Amino acid sequence: MSFVGTRPEVTKYVEKYSDYMYATLLIPAGLTSYSSINYKDEDEIISEHLKDNENIDDIYVNYILPDKMKYNIEYIEKFSFLYDIKIMFKTFLSVFLGGKIMKVSIGVVALNEEKTLPSLFEDFKLQTYPHGKIENYL
Repeated sequence: MSFVGTRPEVTKYVEKYSDYMYATLLIPAGLTSYSSINYKDEDEIISEHLKDNENIDDIYVNYILPDKMKYNIEYIEKFSFLYDIKIMFKTFLSVFLGGKIMKVSIGVVALNEEKTLPSLFEDFKLQTYPHGKIENYL
């Protein structure tokens, strides 16, 4: 385990991974990541959907997991010591100053969609961030 890295999911969620999501299992698990920062209050998202009488597992699989996977795959693509330092700094800010550091979009990519990594990140950039410039938000 390292300080920064993708967070492993519970086995019942890993079983629902599409092919591109399995790449997140290749990186050593970490204590923090962008998905951990952005979803430290995921219970609030789940609570919002519970009002619509949805099942907790369905809410997680359909709304939270796809977005977490986008952050995890982005981490794999940008893997470097400096990127880890950036994540550690944002973790510090998130824990000690509160709030969400990055904009979170829920459910942009469905789990059963077949995407290649380049097309996944084009969708991610276009649908999550205005003007497709992730760097402005990191």
